[in-house]
Order: sequence, then structure tokens, then C-alpha cells
Amino acid sequence: MLVALITLGVLASWTIYAGSAQALPQGMHYELVSPAEVGGTSNSPYTMSPDGSRIQISGGKQGFGGTTSMFGLFDGFVSSRTASGWTTTPLNPPATPDLVWAKWLDSTPDLSDHVFGDGTVAQYHDSQEAIVLSSMSGGITPTAPVLTDLTASTADVYGFEAYFGASADLGHFVFGTSYTERLLPTDSPARISPATRLYEVSGVGTDAAVLRRVDVEGAGVEIGTQCGATVGGQNNANDQIGIGVGAVSSDGTKVFFSARPGAEAEAGCVGATRAAFPVKLFARSDGSQTTELSASECQRAGCSTTSGPAAFQAASQPDGRVVAFLSSDQLVDSDTDNTEDLYLYDFDKPSGQHLVQASAGGAGDATPGAGAQVQGVVQMAEDGSRVYFVAKGILTTAPNSFGQTAQVGGNNLYMYDAASGQTTFVASLAAGDKALWSSSGIAVGREDAISDPAGRLLLFDSFAPIGPGDTDTAQDLYRFDAQTSRLIQVSPDSATDGTNDNITIPNARTDAHSGPHPSPLSADGSRIVFETNAALSAADTNGAADVYLWSDGNVELVSDGKDPAGVGPNFMISSAGDEIAFSTSRQLVPEDVDTVVSTYVARSGSDVERALVPTTPTCTGDACQGPPGPAPLASPSDSASFHGAGNVNESVRPAISGIQKISASDRSKLAKGGKARVHLKVNRSGTVTVTGTAKAGKKSRRVISASSRAEKAGPVSIPFALSKRGRSALRHQGSLTVTLTVHFINARPEAVTFTLRSATSEKGGRS
Repeated sequence: MLVALITLGVLASWTIYAGSAQALPQGMHYELVSPAEVGGTSNSPYTMSPDGSRIQISGGKQGFGGTTSMFGLFDGFVSSRTASGWTTTPLNPPATPDLVWAKWLDSTPDLSDHVFGDGTVAQYHDSQEAIVLSSMSGGITPTAPVLTDLTASTADVYGFEAYFGASADLGHFVFGTSYTERLLPTDSPARISPATRLYEVSGVGTDAAVLRRVDVEGAGVEIGTQCGATVGGQNNANDQIGIGVGAVSSDGTKVFFSARPGAEAEAGCVGATRAAFPVKLFARSDGSQTTELSASECQRAGCSTTSGPAAFQAASQPDGRVVAFLSSDQLVDSDTDNTEDLYLYDFDKPSGQHLVQASAGGAGDATPGAGAQVQGVVQMAEDGSRVYFVAKGILTTAPNSFGQTAQVGGNNLYMYDAASGQTTFVASLAAGDKALWSSSGIAVGREDAISDPAGRLLLFDSFAPIGPGDTDTAQDLYRFDAQTSRLIQVSPDSATDGTNDNITIPNARTDAHSGPHPSPLSADGSRIVFETNAALSAADTNGAADVYLWSDGNVELVSDGKDPAGVGPNFMISSAGDEIAFSTSRQLVPEDVDTVVSTYVARSGSDVERALVPTTPTCTGDACQGPPGPAPLASPSDSASFHGAGNVNESVRPAISGIQKISASDRSKLAKGGKARVHLKVNRSGTVTVTGTAKAGKKSRRVISASSRAEKAGPVSIPFALSKRGRSALRHQGSLTVTLTVHFINARPEAVTFTLRSATSEKGGRS
């Protein structure tokens, strides 16, 4: 295995100029963030720098310059805002004929530097992968020594198993290998599966870069050799990876990992081994010291300390000083039973006093220290001062601001204040809200958010009728203020009562990565963005997903409410609350010359300078990343402002015809995770876009996005695949009815509907 580190320079840029403000929240205007054309590929915002000046755009898997790819290259960009428009910088390593994959891994908080994994055909066959630093500041210099697989294995296995996270400056990162791949002479020859050997590289970007093992004792002896280790939490049943919030501290000083001490001499990581050696939680500090965080500090006679695993939940930033984890062991004197409890480990406390039982209970708890039955952590303040968690037990009888109290066996959401030791009841959640917490200790994609570093405001969505104004069965959005203990309902109920009107917020990245997390609320909590199919504005007429802004009690439409497929699922707001990013196929400014899904912002303050631009597509592929356009011209008067879809230069009106049903063979390919094709005809050149929607769970979602450019009139064949969300819905539901809509500039959209059935049910579907 080879890990090479180089820094990539800026590849290209293209400046675009946004149009005048349109009908949306007062004082805001639309700006096109992505290039007018990105090789015909739909794109959406992935994340945003806190100040909103940079937005990372995900453009699917399309190689630059038409590179043929074995696995698909990540077509990624960062768009930066200037006074004269948004300029896009490609992130990928330069495409070469033998480069077969490239994938984005991480970013600095300001999105100026990025970590990528890539590989050539030769590297793939030798189980090798390169790690590169892509910098927007430019410059190409070697940054670390070569790291070689000491087993000299040539088998086609993925030696570089996983990248786990990095410090905020990307100068320290953590990764793992599995099976027999070894990078250091002291590594055990044992075969590791399915977990990994953990490594860290410090000094990335310098000649002094150092490779070390993470999952070792202070003396360098590996922990739990047969079963390996995982960064953050670990599933006790099958040792699957479960990254948690802050598992790699943003200052690079700590890495938190789970392992099975004592399993070194066992014959394989089988069920008996897992039962005999439960998972324990460790911290590796400064590359030299290992601390078992789940070790008992109980001094009471008869403490039970060997009953079960420890499950990492989160760690504070930037230095990982406070760590939250679950354990059924009695680790302190106050814990008197063997149900799951929430513990906080504080490195700053004296020896023997690092642990506190955060779920011990508060005012009115009839059984203090027992019966908590903690289900998982919802969120923890960045500084570790507050932690929000769900428990079945009654930990306080004090009511919330709605007069409600915790219920026995309910999904009770609590807030623990580490400074005061106080436990506050927030709300009782529904069983369908389980995505907010984790029963196995693995941090999954949770639809939650938290405001300032002290965690004063918690934003969460719930199917439970929590507020007195919540009169429908849909998912609604709530905000809890830890200082005042006040709970308010953010999302208004719609005129209809149906689950299709669910309110959702973007999934925060609950992982170890240092890059910014998509946020649904401003830093002061006064502005919140959410998405819903409900028409909360008279201008919202599409019956599909749109983005709304809640501002101090007022709700306003952000997207235009006209996209027939709805806006994309990725959206976010800047820390100041003055910029909201989302994606749509609607042409909201004159510069957007096609119907490909593009990234926009709704922004407060001054608009960018505008320029007159062509209203029909003029480029494809890399040509769309060409030099900057002409200097901006003076803005035309409002009466001359462009509001249409663009001028049609050809004498023939654009049209779609002959759209064919999706064949049984293609439906089978889609159901198995492959690609299908839609065949049709157009009567002129232009970009053809395909979007597919389906009911995923209780909400209609976009599950297909694809496009292709027709160079002339005639037949067009467009490949497409199900999105990750679509594949997940198909697996869980067993079937998926998809409406596939074909868009062509100025033409009437055409649609075809088909049903997919998962591989475990009847094969195929019907058109």
C-alpha cells in the first residue's frame, strides 16, 4: 500500500454574475453560485464556510475532460463570492488517462484546503491509494514520505480501508487498513476483519511528517489485535465502524477509538471472542499516551464493572477535553444499577474523578443513579458544557414550558448542564424520531442542530405532537433554549393533515471530520431554514419540497415554489443568517441558461455586479470551466430585467418526443444498484435533464438526477442511477414507484412512471 501526499494548485475558474432580486424574504436576492453549465451535470451545495463566502458544490461523479473512470471521479468545486460574482475552482486532481478514481475526504473550515483520495489502475491492482492535498492557494510540493505495505501483497483487496478524519488545519489525519495490510514493522501479522488497524500521520505538509499507530497502549502494544479497532463508537454485534462527533479533535491532539482489550491471543474475532471481551473506549493523546476512558472509578463495595460495552457518543472541541459515552457498567459510586447510563469523562479533573454520571437524575427522580435506560446522545455543546440525550427513565418530574412531564418508558429528551449538575426535561419524542439518537452507540446522520459553542439552543424535528399548536400528524420543528428552558414550535401547521407535509432540516455531519457542518440555524438562533412539501406561502404552488426561512417567529418562502420536482435535499444557512444555499432546476437569474439543477443562494445585502450573458448554452464539459467572462456591465432597468427561460435562437420550438418506457432489464439493473437509460428524441441541440421522484418513507423525495447534452436533433439516450437515498428507500420499503421527468429548455416536460422491486422481493417492476 502506498500513501503519497502532494499539494495541488488552483486548476481553473469562471466568474458568473447574478441577476436582480426576485420575490423572496425581504431584503434578500438570488445569486447563481455554480457555473451556468458544469458539463451538463446537476449540482447541489454540500457545505458552506461559516461566513458564507465559500460553498462546496457536489457535481456527481463525472471526470474532467471526459476521463473514463472505473469507479467514477468526484466532480467537485468550491465557489467563492467576489464583488463581481461567484468564481468556481475545481477541487479534483488533474484528470489523466490512468486515473480511475478520485474522492473528496475532508476540508478546512474555510474550505481553502481539501483532502482527496485518488488512484491509478496500477495502484488499484496493488492495493494502493494516494492521499493528496488540494489547495486553492496553489503550489505543488511533496509533503510526506512514502508509506509502504510491508506485506508486499498484490491481491486485489482494499488495503486503504477508510479515512476517518483530520485536524482543522489538515496537518494531522487518521486512517485505517484491514485484512493483512501492515505499514509499520511492529504491526501484528494477524488478519483484521471487519474492523481496522488505525494509523495517524502528523506533520502533513512538512518534511517532518510522521506515521504512528493509534490503537496501541502507551508502550506501543496493539490492543485487541484479533478484532482491530474503530475510530469513535463501535457496534458490539459486528464491530462495524461508527464515527462520532469529534472523534478526531480539531486541534489534532486526541483520537478516540474503541477496541476489545484482551482479544490479542484469541483465534479470530468470532462471537465467543466478542462476548468475552466487550468493547472499551480509549483516547490516544499526542501520539504517545493511551487512556482508557471507560475504566471504572467506582469506590463503592460491589461495583459491577464487566457487564457490557462502552459506546462513544461525542467529544468537545477543539481539544477533546470532555467525552460523552454510554455504558451499563457501574463506573462511579452514584451508579447503582446495570442499565445504560450516560457518562462524561473530563481530562481536566483530578485522577480518579474524571467521570460523572450525567444521567444520574435531577429534581423529583425517585431512583437517583438508577433506571435511566439511556438510548443515545442527540447533541453535545462544542465546549462540553451541555449534553442533550434520550432516556426511557424519569430523571426529573419538573415539567417543560408546555407543562408536559417525562413519561415512564417514553423517549424522553433531556438536557444535562455540567456546570450546575442540573437535568432538564425538554420533550417526549415519538418512536419515529429515532434518527435523532442512536441505540447502538454509533453516531448516525441525525437531523439536529445546536447553536453557539455552549449549546444554548437545540433545534430538532419530531413526529410527536409536542406543542399545543401542533394539530397535524406531520413532522414538525422545535427550538429549545437552555438558558430559559423555553420550548417553541418553529414550523407552522399547514392547512392539510398529512405526513407529506413533514418539516425537515439538513443532516448535520456527525463524524470526525474537521470541515464545516451544514447548519439549519444562524449562530444566534434567530434565523432557521427548513424544507417542507406543505404550501406555507401562496406563492408555493408546486406541491413539492421547498425551502422556508423562520425569522423571529415569521415564516417566508426562500425557493420560488415552482420547481416541479422540488428543491434538492441539501440546504444550509450561514452563521450570520444572511445567506441560504439550496439547489433547484428553476432558472432564477438570467445567467442560468439551462434546466440542469444548479446551486443558488438567497442573500441579504448588496447584489453582485451584473453582466449581460448569452441566454443559450455555449459550452460542454471542461469548456465550461474556461477563463473569466467580460467585465460587468451596468445593470439594466427593472423593466428590462430578464424573467423568462431564455431566447430560442433556432426557428424550431424545442420539443421532446418518443420517450420510451423503462425496460424490465433496466429496472432490474436499477434495483441492483446499477444504471439504466431513458431513450427519447429532441428536435434541436441542448441539454436534457432527467429528474426522478418517489415516496421515500413518508415524504416525496428526488431519487434520480442526470443530464446529457444533445449535440443535434434526434435520439438521446441518458444514463441514470438511483441516489443513495433512493437505494436505501428501496431496500427498506421493498418497492419504489418512480416518476421520471424529462426537462428540455422551453419544452413541455414529459414523464414516465415505473416501479422497482428490491432484489429480495420479486425482480423487476412494471412500466
